[in-house]
Amino acid sequence: MVLPKDIGISSFESFVATVRVTLQNLHDPSALQTSPLVPLLVRDPVSGITGGVALRRILTDAIEAMRPSNDIPENDPEWRAYLLLKLRYLDRNNRYMVSQALAIAQASYYRLRREALTAVAAILWEQPARLQTETDTRVPLSGEERVGEVTQTILSAEQQSVDLAEILRGVIDTIRPLADLEGISLATRLVPSLVIPDIHPQALRHALIDMLLNGIEMLHTSAVEIQLDRDRFGALCRLLPQGSARPVDWAFDQERFSLCAQLVLAYGGTVEPCEVRDRTGVVLRVPLARGHTVLIVDDNDDDIRLFSLWLRAAGLSPSTARNHSELEEQLRGHSPDLILLDVYMPQWDGWAVLQSLRAHEETQKTPIVICSVLNRPKLALALGADRVLTKPVTEYGLMEVLQELLSLRGS
Repeated sequence: MVLPKDIGISSFESFVATVRVTLQNLHDPSALQTSPLVPLLVRDPVSGITGGVALRRILTDAIEAMRPSNDIPENDPEWRAYLLLKLRYLDRNNRYMVSQALAIAQASYYRLRREALTAVAAILWEQPARLQTETDTRVPLSGEERVGEVTQTILSAEQQSVDLAEILRGVIDTIRPLADLEGISLATRLVPSLVIPDIHPQALRHALIDMLLNGIEMLHTSAVEIQLDRDRFGALCRLLPQGSARPVDWAFDQERFSLCAQLVLAYGGTVEPCEVRDRTGVVLRVPLARGHTVLIVDDNDDDIRLFSLWLRAAGLSPSTARNHSELEEQLRGHSPDLILLDVYMPQWDGWAVLQSLRAHEETQKTPIVICSVLNRPKLALALGADRVLTKPVTEYGLMEVLQELLSLRGS
């Protein structure tokens, strides 16, 4: 390969390192667009497809090119490099989950990852033009791919407090011309204002548009009512047929609402069928207030991202501290309801952090859950931890412990 100047890649070794960093951002369109691999591997992309999207396809194709033939048993070692790349980068599992799936130790994981990255980089190094030619003939991204990209972008976006009623009125104004064109009457019954904290306004807007348009198509009726109300669980936006007649051939299709569901799931929301008296429709629910606050003290971005996703989906409010200064900032004038702490971090001593938290007046009684690859439960409990979880942690295991401790704290 002839390396262009001024892209920061001077050798095959630096190319491998760039491939590794780029694969870590495989589902982040903005990061892919600015990758130095774009000018190196993307040649004359198809009209309407960005360099980042084309690069994602190239990288995906390169990983799939490592897939062994089907006549080789899946427990054969020849599968391991491909499965590691697929599980880690295509399926977005963290390294603990990948190690568990492949039944290998963490040390073996890093060795195998290095070998796998070198192998996939060699494919890209030797055959960039062929991969791009194949990419150019393919159809645009599937709906599932687009949902994944949008969701990943929204999750990393800045959140703020928004008025759901105001956003919904804007959404109704947006879809009304289409409803008028198709002869569908839109009636509304909205509360004047419903403020939702810690959410991205565009995520909420796109979720509402997706829910309303798909719901109208699914209900097979010419007159619908859009309601906005609240109950003890949070805000709810309902789409119901006008009148009392149950729609003909009505069935809730969960797959149809995949974009809406993924957008609101990140904030503890849901989209599901509902019944109001004799009317059956669709409801989008979003918590009006975050539940308990959980501080994640960890320096691993994969674990932080995974834990934050699980916590938001459970209606909890996560915050993070990756180093000592961030921890001090998070605790300044504020005590979280629970702390998740990793004690095995290269830049600071988690055991010392645990002792410091227990010596700190505002966190003396705060529940602390140790989440670490180190399996030292007796030491953790002796130093003041309330529970100990060994990585890789499952969502069920984490939520079970958090529910128990937070319910005790609230009682």
